[in-house]
Amino acid sequence: MRTLALALFLVAAAFPSGAGAQTVQVQTGDPPHYTGVPIDIQIVAEGFEEDPQPELTFDQPDDGSLSLVRVSPSVSSSIQIVGGRMTQSRSVRFVYLLQFVSQKPGRHRLPGMKLAQGAVERRVPPLQFDITEIPLADTQRVGLVLPVETVYVGQPIDVAVEWWGTADTWPNLLNARVDVPLFARIDEFDFRDDREVDSDRKLAVSAAGGFVELPAVDRTARAAGRDFVVRRVERTMVPLRPGEYTLRAPTLTVDQAVRFRRDFFGGRTPTHVRKLRAVGQPRRLVVKPVPTTGRPAGFAGAIGEGFSLDVTADRTVVQVGDPITLTLTLRGNGTLESATLPPLARTGLDPRRFRAPAENLTGDFDGDAKRFDVTLRVLDDDVREIPPIEYAWFNPTTESFESVRSFPVALSVRPAKVVSADDVVAAEPVAAAANDAQEDDSSAAPAAKRFTLTGADLAIETDVARLTAGSTATVAKRGGTFLYRIGLVVVFAALILRRRRSVPAEVRERRARFGELGSRIGRAK
Repeated sequence: MRTLALALFLVAAAFPSGAGAQTVQVQTGDPPHYTGVPIDIQIVAEGFEEDPQPELTFDQPDDGSLSLVRVSPSVSSSIQIVGGRMTQSRSVRFVYLLQFVSQKPGRHRLPGMKLAQGAVERRVPPLQFDITEIPLADTQRVGLVLPVETVYVGQPIDVAVEWWGTADTWPNLLNARVDVPLFARIDEFDFRDDREVDSDRKLAVSAAGGFVELPAVDRTARAAGRDFVVRRVERTMVPLRPGEYTLRAPTLTVDQAVRFRRDFFGGRTPTHVRKLRAVGQPRRLVVKPVPTTGRPAGFAGAIGEGFSLDVTADRTVVQVGDPITLTLTLRGNGTLESATLPPLARTGLDPRRFRAPAENLTGDFDGDAKRFDVTLRVLDDDVREIPPIEYAWFNPTTESFESVRSFPVALSVRPAKVVSADDVVAAEPVAAAANDAQEDDSSAAPAAKRFTLTGADLAIETDVARLTAGSTATVAKRGGTFLYRIGLVVVFAALILRRRRSVPAEVRERRARFGELGSRIGRAK
């Protein structure tokens, strides 16, 4: 097992006046060190101020990679009372964890590093490591499994990493890690790990940010006359750019326990291990762009097979111009998560009869379907249905474009009601109505008047003169309104006067003085 040993040196700082000493300690893992296996380097800094955090800077070595994994700050305080005298101390500590990895055997020298906090700087001298090659083991195998060698941009495929170990050595294998260079190429491929795996087994696989443990499934297999246990990890890969790619071989490193000791419960605990290595085969992958010839107007980038489209409307009885919310649900085996909906004018809706959004819609993905909510308006009362909507995609298996059409949605559309001048209803004068009642001897009820606004001017009137002009009855109404308002003003003035009388005399004098000073200031301006 790897342990951390005290470094070969201790960097001590000078004692600034009134401050403690800044010290830097370095700890590294015990040798031997192997190619492809990260070497942990810890830098412990003490005596610095709590804030800001000291900045660690370093140069990359020529024959490997050095990365800062994390920084762990800690602050501790202690109080001691000796002979009635209390002593209080405070300790600030920063621990920097770095990892150095090299794929080349030999002696490697890391350049010096620097810790800086404001004007205080402390240097870490160069480090040196002897790295050896891990021996290849015929009991271990590793491979990258691709279902096809030719794919299209945007086509999701399942890629797998398989680790094969002989059945007799499998119980003694520990700390397996598989370095897959393909998984670090995130600018050219997108990787997803959202599948559900019914297994509690894990396998550490390299990714863009370091090694991650992914769910794995075990099975048994026989090859070359030997029994193997196969541990398999699957990921979904989506190519982002066309091109021909050579995928470097994956590398497996694993510890095999060779010595054990019995614990308190009689179990075996490894005390000595040896490193084993296995290297797979490189693979080749061709990524093609989606063809442009024969592309349907309703194609919006979806790739896969077996798509279906369901369309429902929140209302089916409307007037011309009323909004209708359509819900389009897309299902299928393909790029549902990134699928978009093209403008409906390109999928079967006549823009002379329907008004709909003119841009692509992104929709909402719920795990097994993509839902799009679209608001449209009917422009013609002759419309009797929302016609079938077409959705097109590219099938990489048949290398052709395919499409599906939804079922139509029946509509009942009424003409919109147009307000005309005849629809304006005015009350007849009371006197005129009484005269009409006296002249009419029949007991029959008067016929209802037709409601129309044909020829009406519905513009908003802003002329004050026209708005204030009216009949004698209107003037009388205005006179009553005027007297009512005068009464309100009198009541309001009485309330204000009563409030003023309740104010103390000194407050009134102070307000008067402030008013006089304000007038003087105004005249001075």
